[in-house]
Amino acid sequence: MTLSVTTAAKYLARYVTEYQREYTHLTTLPPQGGGYPSLVVSPYLYSEELLCLLSPDGATIVDQSREPEYQWWIAGGPCLMVDFPETRTPIEIVELLKAQGIWEKPIGIYRIVAQQSIPEELWQGQFGDIIEETTTTAGGTRITVRSYRWNRVEMLQRLTFGALGYILDIRLGRYESDFWIPHIIRHMGFCTADRRHRRFFNYLEILPHVDEAAWDTRTILTRVQVDGRRDFGWAFSQSEHGGGCISFGPAQNWIQPFYDRLSRLGDAINQFAILLNECEEDDERFFHEFLRAHSILLDVYGDAVSKPRFVYPEGESPLGRLM
Repeated sequence: MTLSVTTAAKYLARYVTEYQREYTHLTTLPPQGGGYPSLVVSPYLYSEELLCLLSPDGATIVDQSREPEYQWWIAGGPCLMVDFPETRTPIEIVELLKAQGIWEKPIGIYRIVAQQSIPEELWQGQFGDIIEETTTTAGGTRITVRSYRWNRVEMLQRLTFGALGYILDIRLGRYESDFWIPHIIRHMGFCTADRRHRRFFNYLEILPHVDEAAWDTRTILTRVQVDGRRDFGWAFSQSEHGGGCISFGPAQNWIQPFYDRLSRLGDAINQFAILLNECEEDDERFFHEFLRAHSILLDVYGDAVSKPRFVYPEGESPLGRLM
């Protein structure tokens, strides 16, 4: 069966609504709910626009919100950069990185080299003609579904300028694989070495099924419980410094990453205790640097910002200064 854009849109609209309801249940205090921390675990909670790309053998769900404000494709990433043995990086970018003292240093840009030519439509990330399209809304999210003639691998190649599926083989799941175990890419950019083409994916979900059973709305109530716990497991396991990730196989047991995060907190506490006992007479900046490197001590789940600066809204500051 070929999944229609109408059926996919109906399913996704219902899924978004039920996912948000399940999240509310999980984060409500006991006994009414699960008492989970209110973490930002999925774009199904906050994204203003989701794009679903249908292929004859699967579907790809794309969220491009929350792109970093800095020029992540120059430095900072996280980003996979498509290149050739003889690099296509412009000389002006090389000079810029050298001037900043970060040339040939880890800057969050991961160069992957094609050993053969890349078709121009992949290098430019072109999709070609849309076969069918429809749009709906749910839970504050606009959902657009488009169908193409490309299979999932070809679609992934075009989304990532050939990085995935052409240069790197991530071995996507097959039709015979279990339901609800997608490949997921989070907070990852892709660009070409000449920097002319780039995309940043806050969330990219690749599903191997377009048969009727996989998109039956009667399965959604069960699926959101599975997906919600998977997404909390991912959020628990994240480093306090953030970063991108690509899943290459079945979902991990969601309980284990939670333990991993608490074990890192325990290690940080022990290191800080040693530091206080052995270096109590040292300059305060020494301790500040430790806390900045181990911000989990300040907030287990949130993001701690070193020396934050807040600006009064224009026209309301009595001194017109930062504080």
